[in-house]
Amino acid sequence: MVTEAEDRLKEAQEKLEEIERQRQEILDRLLERRGAKEQAEHLLKEARRETEKALETVREETEFRDKAVGTLNTIESEKLRNESHLRKAYRRSVDSYVIELAKRVEQAFAGEHERNQRIAAAEAFKRARHEDSRIGDLCDQRDQFRELIRLATVPAVAETLRNELMKVEQELNDRYPGALSIDETVPPAMLVGELYYLSAPESGLQIILPITEEDWSRIARRDTGGAATRGMRIVWDMINGLGLQSGDGEFRFENGYCMFVAKELDSDDMSSLEGFTVNIQNSATLTFRFSPVPAEVQEGLLNEEADG
Repeated sequence: MVTEAEDRLKEAQEKLEEIERQRQEILDRLLERRGAKEQAEHLLKEARRETEKALETVREETEFRDKAVGTLNTIESEKLRNESHLRKAYRRSVDSYVIELAKRVEQAFAGEHERNQRIAAAEAFKRARHEDSRIGDLCDQRDQFRELIRLATVPAVAETLRNELMKVEQELNDRYPGALSIDETVPPAMLVGELYYLSAPESGLQIILPITEEDWSRIARRDTGGAATRGMRIVWDMINGLGLQSGDGEFRFENGYCMFVAKELDSDDMSSLEGFTVNIQNSATLTFRFSPVPAEVQEGLLNEEADG
């Protein structure tokens, strides 16, 4: 009986030990999982902190990029505006030269009697500027309008100022015909002027002539007045002087200029041409030489034409 009891006690003790072992094993696994959980929570917190740092970096980089893009856009816009102003300045310089040459051609064609009359008108006009308050006021307006036009950067404003200037000059011309355009320093016997040309890739070589759009319209209407006659003399003497044929090109008014668009001439040909001469009354002559438009001016003109 004692032996059986001891066996049962021993068996019970073994079961108890097994239960204790299993309990300890469960506790160990529980602790292990708890540690893994805490580690996972720690890693999750670290990941969240790193994510927030990364998001902040992304926000900062995005703000920096947006500011940089805005700055670049501003710089690019300013660059485009400056390029546009530069093209307009080049255009105005060519316009001024062509207008001035047209005036000099007009003066060269003027007869001595007409020239003397215009000189007398200019002298009377100069006196009137100091003696006649209305003329003096108109001259001051003219000077200020011309300065404002020179400084204007908005095309619409410049056009409005030109219209006002035309009104002032028209009133002055009505009272003193020719006084505003006479240039007493131009020698009546000889005038040498440069005719600028540029090479347009699509349309060909273009020779700019000192003929206004109004005078070109007069020529088209077969007007026989002085302005149309001067323009036709330049055209015909250029044809004869250069030996041009009908297939060599055509005269047209384009892009604000009267020009000869040459089909068979290039820059090398132009450099070898001496030009041509227009004979006027009393042995006075006009001699025209060909000169290429400076490269930067040509680029500005062509780009402005392409911009519309």
